[in-house]
Amino acid sequence: MTSSVLLFLLCLALFVLSLVAVFIPTRLGFFLKKPTRISAFATYFCLSVLCLVASLVTHQPVTSPSPPVTQQPQPQAALGPEIPPVPAEKDRLAGEESLTPPAEKNTEKAKSIDPAAVSEEELDKAYWAYVDGIQKKFDQKKHKEIIALCTKVIGEAKEDVHLRAKAYLYRGDAYNIEGSRKKAAADTEKSIELDPKNYMAYWVLAGVRMHEGNLGEAERLTQKAVGLDPKNGSVGYIVMAEYVESEGKYELAAKYREKVLPYYDDPKKKEAALQKIETLRLKGHIITPATLWQAFHQNEVAAEDAYKNRRVALKGKISTITTGVFGAPEIAFAAGPYGMHQVQCDFPRDQRGVASKLRKGQTVTVSGVCRGMILQSMVSLHDCALMD
Repeated sequence: MTSSVLLFLLCLALFVLSLVAVFIPTRLGFFLKKPTRISAFATYFCLSVLCLVASLVTHQPVTSPSPPVTQQPQPQAALGPEIPPVPAEKDRLAGEESLTPPAEKNTEKAKSIDPAAVSEEELDKAYWAYVDGIQKKFDQKKHKEIIALCTKVIGEAKEDVHLRAKAYLYRGDAYNIEGSRKKAAADTEKSIELDPKNYMAYWVLAGVRMHEGNLGEAERLTQKAVGLDPKNGSVGYIVMAEYVESEGKYELAAKYREKVLPYYDDPKKKEAALQKIETLRLKGHIITPATLWQAFHQNEVAAEDAYKNRRVALKGKISTITTGVFGAPEIAFAAGPYGMHQVQCDFPRDQRGVASKLRKGQTVTVSGVCRGMILQSMVSLHDCALMD
């Protein structure tokens, strides 16, 4: 029972008591004279009025400062749908999710949890290990593993665009290695869409187009890669060179490798690249020992203009393997019947190990610098090297 109700009841009791004191001759009245009874009535009546006022006052809302209310009052149904009360501070701190709208809650979860179980470093490491291994021997198990890993990253890394672009690129390259050109093209094009500034994606796609026979498009894509990263993007030309070389287009392979020469920083690597280009050009102009000998036999002047002091490539069967005056190995090709006409190839001394593995009757391809005809019977080449 509240204080306002108690005061009201007290007021009522005093009011009744004042009436009794005046009008009813009770024991209290017998001992009081009339003027005294009137005074008692006035006193009781005033007290009852004061109690009534006090009960009304205590019934009003308290406006003085009060301790913080931990729960807001429920709004009335007439004002609209019922709104859940705001939790107390300790409840809010204990369960922050209760105040978060569903859409925001999902966003916060996505930000706090790494979307991909595979990091970019792990993906790179797995891919390059696969590439290094595949250059030595195709491993079907490793091949399937890298495709599965890339597929996993693509499915899980929804928010990491850069990582997904790499996964598409690496999977596309794996598809290209296995010969699935359409899958390879789709993945590399998706990688370019996600990350158009990744030079590697362009030359991988160039490799796909090249295997499809579209060399023009492959060269355009490689030029795009070079535009994004001149040094690394130029690797695409080496990829193209290797492909056309496998097709027997040695002059075109040399042309592509020449495009990479400006980007070599290491003089030794550049020198090796120049030797490779020369070898490719020689492969495009391989002749037989008999052809070379006949050229000198028929017109030594014209043959010297065409071959002397130039590196030429010969392919034929070894007739003899000997050691020269200073211990350098020598091999000879028969250029006519009865062994009377020969082309002799002199190797550097440091090539003795290579020469020791050769045998008579073996067909080899050799390059060397032509010194011309000696005694009208032998054509001599020096600084020779095997091209096989």
